[in-house]
Amino acid sequence: MEETLKKRTLIECIHRFLWKIKVWIQEELRCKKYAYLLKRNQRYRNKFLGQRCVIIGNGPSLTIRDLELLQTKNVVTFGANRIYKMFDETSWRPTFYGLCDANLYGKDKDVINALPLEKFMPLDIYSLYHHEIGEKSNVNVFSRIPFQIFRTMPKFSPDLEGRLSEGGTITYHLLQIAVYMGFKEIYLIGCDFKFSFGISVDGKMVKDETVKDHFAKDDKKTDTMPDLQKNLRAYRSAKRYADHHDIKIYNATRGGNLEVFERRDFDLSFA
Repeated sequence: MEETLKKRTLIECIHRFLWKIKVWIQEELRCKKYAYLLKRNQRYRNKFLGQRCVIIGNGPSLTIRDLELLQTKNVVTFGANRIYKMFDETSWRPTFYGLCDANLYGKDKDVINALPLEKFMPLDIYSLYHHEIGEKSNVNVFSRIPFQIFRTMPKFSPDLEGRLSEGGTITYHLLQIAVYMGFKEIYLIGCDFKFSFGISVDGKMVKDETVKDHFAKDDKKTDTMPDLQKNLRAYRSAKRYADHHDIKIYNATRGGNLEVFERRDFDLSFA
């Protein structure tokens, strides 16, 4: 019995390794096919050198008041995922919009395609829906390392013309994009770092129906299961990179569980 289990485990490992090779080759082919779109990202290199920006998570701590304060201060902002569910309540709009979840895009593609915003999305999603998205000037693509071979800290790679590292959250992609754009002071808000279900920071499956996942009143559940352990490693990688490159990343979220970055009071920071 034990020998059978070992053989099964070995076969599963081989299948997974081969699958990863297949995914990597597919991404390489996409990069070659859409190299001209990746090269177009050069227009963003150090465009905001030395400036500050805000990356907005969709946690329950996020409020309309926060967004409108950023609007009055003309702060460059990055919104993501279903941030558009707030648009009926405010005139604020993010400077840039990003997503990396294929499930979310598949469900809301009509809404997302119609957004008159500067957008960033992974090459794998873009190539799958290329005929529906088209080659609009406000649609930007990025290649991402599609997986981590080992469960280790990912490399922080702010190269919008090459490969961004995967961290299991769009926030990690946006951090890399913001650094590529030259921002030296990056604030996070709405990054509560807790969900009603998913993998906890210690690698265990958790479920707590009392936890609210998002700011939205209907609190639509996350399309892909959160992996906070993977996210935590990614955030630590971002901090390590920032500390070595004279970049400040602050967490200005009201509450929440993300303690990797130095905390800053949102109201005092943007008064």
